[in-house]
Amino acid sequence: MWIKFSGGDKEAVRTIAQGQGYKIVDGQVVIFEEEAAKVRMVFKEYLTGTSLVASAKKAGFNMTHSSVKRMLKKKIYLGDDYYPRIIDEDTFYKANKMLEDRARKLGRVKVYKPEKEIKIPCKFSLNAKKKSFNDPFEKARYLYQHIESEGFLDE
Repeated sequence: MWIKFSGGDKEAVRTIAQGQGYKIVDGQVVIFEEEAAKVRMVFKEYLTGTSLVASAKKAGFNMTHSSVKRMLKKKIYLGDDYYPRIIDEDTFYKANKMLEDRARKLGRVKVYKPEKEIKIPCKFSLNAKKKSFNDPFEKARYLYQHIESEGFLDE
């Protein structure tokens, strides 16, 4: 968690690492209204069709595309036992739906394919005469040269 301290008092303003718009006062997280208004504006601007970076700039943040995207995806803005609510559920879920729709439209949604099953041969038939070797590497080389067929356990 990154914290910058304001003045000499015990009030700390949390930065983007945990969420813009909050501050800690006497061990309690409270809404930092000046920053919370900016967070609301980012959501509002994005829902009007503005790009991620442009939405942040209009709200007064200098953020990268990925930082704004992380901000829009943080559920802490909906509020929980620790964080007070800054964004209503409807706005939050509309913004996240728009993020997903835009990514899909631009072909930026990764579709994970199931891994292919790899079969490793476990049965072998040899056509080798028994020979005695002092060197195990020579023995292995001799045996591998005489493998006639490979098979799988389920065959």
